[in-house]
Amino acid sequence: MNPIDVLICDDHPIFRKGLRSVLVSEPGIRVVGEAADGHACLRTLRAHPKAVLLLDIVMPHMDGIACLTELRTRQA
Repeated sequence: MNPIDVLICDDHPIFRKGLRSVLVSEPGIRVVGEAADGHACLRTLRAHPKAVLLLDIVMPHMDGIACLTELRTRQA
């Protein structure tokens, strides 16, 4: 069975590190990247378009809502 690819998008590095450590210990889950804002998240998703996205809402530069709006626009 193929692993579930996960992308962590949060502006707090400690939270990303903690979440990553929990996820990598789970069989069948592969963390394919981390991003600190919506722009970095969108760039990373280009390489991993089927990743499950764990997305913070409040972030600098581009928040989670704007990121989702842009993602939906790109998929339309």
